[in-house]
Amino acid sequence: MNKQLEIILDNYANEMVTKLQDLIKIKSIVDFDSSTKDAPFGPGPKQALDYALALAETKGFETVNFDNRAAEIIYGDADESIGAALHLDIVPEGKSWDFPPYSG
Repeated sequence: MNKQLEIILDNYANEMVTKLQDLIKIKSIVDFDSSTKDAPFGPGPKQALDYALALAETKGFETVNFDNRAAEIIYGDADESIGAALHLDIVPEGKSWDFPPYSG
């Protein structure tokens, strides 16, 4: 599985950078004042979650959305798997950036 994963990652390296830049451009700061049932952490984190899940689905992954609070992206059904725990919300950007914080 390691060699197979290495080949897949090498083939998608440029696209992964581009898609990560697209994700970074989403201002996904938690905003409970603007939260709704469909966006419990506010519109930014919901947009980032929607982006990540849609991207995963276009790549053939199965996705499970847990009430827009968390999600699972699944590939394959073998005994071996890869897992990563991450979050898509960010803290406010603050000041003194050398480069625009949402430029990726």
